[in-house]
Amino acid sequence: MKQILFIENEKDTVLPKEHHKTNNICAIIYDQITEIFTKNKYKTLYETNLSFNENNLKFEEFQNGEMHILDFLKENELNDDIEKILTKHILLSISSDFVNFVFESLSCAKKCKSTVAYALSRKPFTDELFLLEQLLVDRKDFIYKFFHIGEPKNYDPSYKHDKKEIIKETIENCISKLKMNFFHSKDSIYELRYDKSLERGLNGVSNKALHIVTIDKNYKTAEQNLNFIFSKQEDIFEQLNDYYSTIPPLLFYTASVIDEIAFSFTEKSDSENKSRQVLKQFRRLIGYILYAEANKITEIAKSNEVLNFISENLNFICENCNQKTVPTRDDFEYFFYANSINCKSCFSDLLKFNRNIDEICQISN
Repeated sequence: MKQILFIENEKDTVLPKEHHKTNNICAIIYDQITEIFTKNKYKTLYETNLSFNENNLKFEEFQNGEMHILDFLKENELNDDIEKILTKHILLSISSDFVNFVFESLSCAKKCKSTVAYALSRKPFTDELFLLEQLLVDRKDFIYKFFHIGEPKNYDPSYKHDKKEIIKETIENCISKLKMNFFHSKDSIYELRYDKSLERGLNGVSNKALHIVTIDKNYKTAEQNLNFIFSKQEDIFEQLNDYYSTIPPLLFYTASVIDEIAFSFTEKSDSENKSRQVLKQFRRLIGYILYAEANKITEIAKSNEVLNFISENLNFICENCNQKTVPTRDDFEYFFYANSINCKSCFSDLLKFNRNIDEICQISN
């Protein structure tokens, strides 16, 4: 979908130019998320090997197709198998719905339809992301509440004030499990999604986008007004400024959460897949640095210092021409957009050589 979200020609969009780079970074991170539906390395999400024997309870009913696989597993207390199957199924199902909403939200923002963009962003980044966070933190507990108890109130992700500390703790535990956690803090992720008093936060703005009149003191409709209905061009551009400072960090974060769950099903012995996982995360790191640069977020990522450190500690060798390459900042930016780093001599993709991927894995650790 990158070709639709990505801005190739500045003349083909009404989006203010200052947001083009951020839009394109979001397009690539969106593509990273959709890889779980398109790339062979995620095939383990679509299959689970199970072993049964005739001594299992109700084996004959199951074998004859008279009993659902999950009911059969529950009958035989094969809870680990239930956990694996449902975690994969829920991850893929939620992620599918997530990317559908996010795609439309980003598309609307690109077209300067800021109100619709915000309205579409609420469900994926509050409800669905919180379910994914719980799956990452303790999938056994989540599957127990979801399947074995089954009462929706036990896994309802809707925000309630008395759940504030639970949500914060879940985010904190989730962040601790992420590889290359370079851009997130518990408080910032929470505030962007739930804090009603944060002027540019998702909670308040999306409520105003969804409801024509709001009475909450934190985002109350102005007197003699209707939410966003009378917005002028300068108002829309201001809303877009807020959108492109709020949504990208959450998109980066969600991509990391989804991948962390997905790669937990990768065989520990599959070193090639592990290397590709690190490479994907490294690309995301470069993307966040570029986003921080474009939006002058120096307090979050001192991009020049980080890129200089990475460059100084990488020494790529081209196995085609045996030439050494020390990647520059421009090489890293090219890598983010093209997913390759070229040899300075023969222009081969240096990342097709395992030795160079191992270099990235070492610096990532």
